[in-house]
Amino acid sequence: MPFSPSLINILLAASAGSLAELLPLFSSIAPASLHLASQGADAMWHLRYTSLDILVLEHGLLMDWSSVPDGRQSSSTPPSTLYLGPKSDLTLLPVWLMPAATALPWPGKKDLIRQWIGRHVDQRADRTALSSVLRTGPLRLDMHRLIARNGETQSSLTATETNLLAILMRHVGNLVSRDMLVAASLDTTPDPKQRRLDTHISNLRRKLRLSADALPGGPRIHSHRGRGYMLTIDG
Repeated sequence: MPFSPSLINILLAASAGSLAELLPLFSSIAPASLHLASQGADAMWHLRYTSLDILVLEHGLLMDWSSVPDGRQSSSTPPSTLYLGPKSDLTLLPVWLMPAATALPWPGKKDLIRQWIGRHVDQRADRTALSSVLRTGPLRLDMHRLIARNGETQSSLTATETNLLAILMRHVGNLVSRDMLVAASLDTTPDPKQRRLDTHISNLRRKLRLSADALPGGPRIHSHRGRGYMLTIDG
């Protein structure tokens, strides 16, 4: 399932065999967006481009930690991390991840894993509820209710539009690449040329008056041809 800013985002990074054993432990978690990675490169992609709340990482998965610059994922808060392997191997994790990491033996100890999952999902759910509304200048986005407001203009959004606006608001004043926006989208329709992204952005501009010919001096979503989009607050 693609990234969603209004849900608890969980990444299971393990071998295919271990994923099959771990999945039932997460089947009752709601609301959650569950991502699976059986290769280290796939896991690193999620760490770089999605705001993960919980990371479950199996010992032995080859991870190129240098691909996450300065240990920064798209969220400044490291995910709560469960390392499935020897406790002594926690020192192999990057420094920025270690404070939020716990080790449990694997395979086995499913009861302890289930307890850890329940405890940390509850903690993250509380934080998510407290941070479900984003505010940037006159823009206000309620990620749970899928409603956005720009000054006096209010509109209901789709889940995809909510995700896209959230990532633009979190990177206000900075160019967000097309690849990063597609990764944050809930739209799984095959689209090699990423034209559906332009349609979603066009809908956001129309609904919230974020185009260049809208409110004078107000927020704008600027196009950078072939590169991405940028949200500015003062036109």
